[in-house]
Amino acid sequence: MVYYIQFLKTPRVSPKKGSLFISALICITTDLGDDFLAEDVELIVSSIHKSPGFEQKVTWNAGNRELAINLGPLPSALVQQSMQLSIKLQPEVTGDRALVPLVMAATSAPFGLKLPAEKLVLRDGPREGLNIWEETGNSIARHIWDAGLASVIYLQRALEDIKTRAGKPKYKHLESKMPALTRLLSTARSSPIQVVELGAGCGIVGIALASLLPNCSVLLTDLPEVESIITRNIEEAQTAPQSSVEYQNLDWDNPPDDLCNRPIELILVSDCTYNADSLPALVNVLDRLVRTSPDAIILVALKRRHDSETVFFDLMSSAGFTAVQDSLQLPSQHDQSFFQLDPAFGTPKGYRSLRLQPLVSFLAKLSPLDVNATLLTTFHLLLAVSKLSSGAPFFVPLTSHEIIPSFSELPHRTSSKGPISSHGEDNLLQSSLTAKELVLDVLKKRATEVDVDHCGPGEEDAFYVADMGEVYRQHMRWKMNLGRIKPFYAVKCNPDPEVLRLMAQLGNGFDCASKSEIDLALQTGIDPSRIIYAQPCKTKSYLRFASEVGVKQMTFDNADELYKIKATFPDAELYLRILTDDSTSLCRLSMKFGASMDMARPLLELAYELELNVVGVSFHVGSGAEDPSAFLKAVQDARVVFDQAAEVGHELHTLDVGGGFCQDSFEKFAGILGEAVDACFPPHIRVIAEPGRYYVATAYTLAANVIARRDIPDPTDPSRDAYMLYLNDGVYGNFSNIIFDHQHPIAQVLTCASEPGTPNSATSEKITYSIWGPTCDGIDVISEKIELPGLLNTGDWLYFEDMGAYTKCSATRFNGFSDNHEVIYISSETGASALLNY
Repeated sequence: MVYYIQFLKTPRVSPKKGSLFISALICITTDLGDDFLAEDVELIVSSIHKSPGFEQKVTWNAGNRELAINLGPLPSALVQQSMQLSIKLQPEVTGDRALVPLVMAATSAPFGLKLPAEKLVLRDGPREGLNIWEETGNSIARHIWDAGLASVIYLQRALEDIKTRAGKPKYKHLESKMPALTRLLSTARSSPIQVVELGAGCGIVGIALASLLPNCSVLLTDLPEVESIITRNIEEAQTAPQSSVEYQNLDWDNPPDDLCNRPIELILVSDCTYNADSLPALVNVLDRLVRTSPDAIILVALKRRHDSETVFFDLMSSAGFTAVQDSLQLPSQHDQSFFQLDPAFGTPKGYRSLRLQPLVSFLAKLSPLDVNATLLTTFHLLLAVSKLSSGAPFFVPLTSHEIIPSFSELPHRTSSKGPISSHGEDNLLQSSLTAKELVLDVLKKRATEVDVDHCGPGEEDAFYVADMGEVYRQHMRWKMNLGRIKPFYAVKCNPDPEVLRLMAQLGNGFDCASKSEIDLALQTGIDPSRIIYAQPCKTKSYLRFASEVGVKQMTFDNADELYKIKATFPDAELYLRILTDDSTSLCRLSMKFGASMDMARPLLELAYELELNVVGVSFHVGSGAEDPSAFLKAVQDARVVFDQAAEVGHELHTLDVGGGFCQDSFEKFAGILGEAVDACFPPHIRVIAEPGRYYVATAYTLAANVIARRDIPDPTDPSRDAYMLYLNDGVYGNFSNIIFDHQHPIAQVLTCASEPGTPNSATSEKITYSIWGPTCDGIDVISEKIELPGLLNTGDWLYFEDMGAYTKCSATRFNGFSDNHEVIYISSETGASALLNY
């Protein structure tokens, strides 16, 4: 894995003890800032200016999340000059630029006594003379990503092989596996090779190609927010003879009609597949470019971050691309125990070489007549090499002759309860159904299969249709609004194994409160580090179980719990749960859990005395929160506790903002929460959350059968007659959310079998009903009064939307009725379909 030196605080000249020093605050993190370098390394810090500079060694230690830099004291003559600060590994481990370094060096923007440094950092690229500016802030668009480095090295190797064609090529497999790319780069021509890069970011790939390849015209494209940084890099680029680089804004969602007015020969895409929500637009742009330039080659580089990125290849397949696979090895200067060393590239003295085993796929674009096949070379930089160790292909090729069945022809999988419908986006693209229309279609199809006059006992039981596509959409919505905050799904809300499987595939963590919930989470195959045992008052035997399975993260809010943890699991990673104002929430939790602000410091001091590892602060504003200011106050309180913990001697690194997120108010809450977190906590602090109902509430729709009807005539006005409907499900079953979660499910008519023209005819006229459950308890009422169209009778079906949260999980067997009802799983989103293999 490659790490990058980032400036948390850019360099400045500051007074200290009567002298002037250069001060800065750095961290060493991955390209997305989601992990820190976990080993000791020696760094060289030096000032760069006209006069002889200062230099000193500093040590980054494993476990650091930041490192303060103080260089000086400075001579008075120096402080009047503009200077830069350079930080890099010691020379003996920096090595050959052809190798990927363990830590990418950083040089600041110019600064001085009265000149603040811009929030920029200059990187030395993997080839001599390639220097790229990037932001040192939070914008992921204006950063260098690992796949960009991989693309540069890959292109550099291809060109090296072309130059050494007469001898023995160093990387000869590139020519044999990618002959089209080799021909393109090696063919002599009178006019420049036309290259377009999508999502160029800082422009490192396109600029590198223009500096490596003579007679090359590169057009970099991206959103307007990157224009300033990419223009700066273009202005400072050292291009090869007759080569040029230009920039143009391009929004994939709104591409211009004249997307490109010249034939394109090479299309570059590096690390643009991390956001599955943008993939359809990306594939659409690629398809349009290839249609106008059928001989173009597309080189896609991506670092696999989570399984949802496979959606890109599914979409490409749907657009007519087929896959052929190859593997490629990239060297690195660093080693990890789970990687295989690669002797193929040699190991220079003082270096370590790493076999990353990325996957290279070739996707051929087939025209309707199967002519003019276009090669799409997909370079896949994988860090989890275990997925490739078996030699099995990571992506399964799809041929152009594969037939996608219509909805009625879809195969079924069998669950423990019954059939599970399975289908993906291709079927949805072939229909005009919206997601809700699709759900309604499946509900009706299933309901009409039941003959209540002849079916066996229980065959007419209530059932669910669960749209995993809705869960996926909620995840994309979360990433767009709270991208910094990692979700840990609250298992208690809906522990459906299919939901948990999707959560695991999306890369989410799990919030568990019992042994059973931990078991369910672990059954998805995740690492125990993706679980937080978010129960401040834990059973001793469950604590021992958590220790045995390696679930270290857990919450506490009282002294007795600390003593219990000390005796049972002293290596646990603890989060102090603090009290919040949840007075406006549907389900208040602070009446039961949370340490007051007055008790926070004494608990931290006790944990320090017991030598327990407190790593974070957590809070929960209550389930179904209605006041967004509760988040703001809770984050501010958490900041106070972080500061108290530092004074006591704890090194906290994680904030857990809990749950409480709702469908209707999410964007409003997310805006306030996101701003509060960014204002109170620097980027190196990890932030997690525990959403539950937010993900699943709208994904489940319940259908229930009318088992009886009771007429309530009005003796004075027959037009005011009312009816009592009895369903085969109630508040002791899936409608438990009425009692436990304060919900008010709204009935809608699914089927009304009465014949038109009869006294029981279904009409548009609204009729008044009360709706009851099947048990003998008088509180088993679903709706005291509701108006529905038509006269319903025994055997008809009603359906209820938004039944995914705190329903099935809290159902009982009271009166002998079942608590296990069929779930039909569908997906209205390609991303979910690909992740779940629907």
